[in-house]
Amino acid sequence: MIDGLAIHGRGREALDLFHQMQKRVKPNSITFTAILTACSHGGLINQGKSIFKSMKSLHNLNPSIEHYGCMVDLFGRAGFLEEAEELIEKMPMKPNAAIWGALLNACQLHRNIKIGKKFGTDLIEMDPSHGGRYIQLMNINALEGEWGEAVKVRHKMKERGVLKIPGLSLIRLNGITHEFIAGDVTHPRINEINRMCDQIMERLKQEGYDYKCKMGDLLLE
Repeated sequence: MIDGLAIHGRGREALDLFHQMQKRVKPNSITFTAILTACSHGGLINQGKSIFKSMKSLHNLNPSIEHYGCMVDLFGRAGFLEEAEELIEKMPMKPNAAIWGALLNACQLHRNIKIGKKFGTDLIEMDPSHGGRYIQLMNINALEGEWGEAVKVRHKMKERGVLKIPGLSLIRLNGITHEFIAGDVTHPRINEINRMCDQIMERLKQEGYDYKCKMGDLLLE
């Protein structure tokens, strides 16, 4: 239940359930992964830090690499990238590609070019078959306006035969499942979909939302 609340961003409800649970059941490693995820998705920085520390001090559990990953994601989502980097450097085990990937994703989200470029190249070499790693570094280079460097990463990706799996989403309406793939225009109602998107964007502009397309993301993804 805690994990389900976490996935839907209902962090405070997950915290309440976590505290209630401890009155009857001792939390284990899986429980802490779920509650730390809830804190991350809910932006509950202080609560997440406190729970992470309590694993060892109160429950005699040594945090695993998954728990450290949750904390890196927690700091990264909130924009505390230096704290995330410091935590990684103090980890008792060697960080894996998922840990560095969480940090790099946060660097792109919060436009922290310095840290992103510092670890982006190393991450590609650590996880050379993961297309998303290349895209992350390319977008970070693009944010800095370094298109030449972005193109070099793209060439390296092609030379290694790495493909980026296109994004996919599903929606079920009136018993029919509709599948949407990034860049695909074969849906039978694509014209209606495009018109609706245009109407949504126009409404957002009328409400004062300044929509600016991130050209780097479009070109590189």
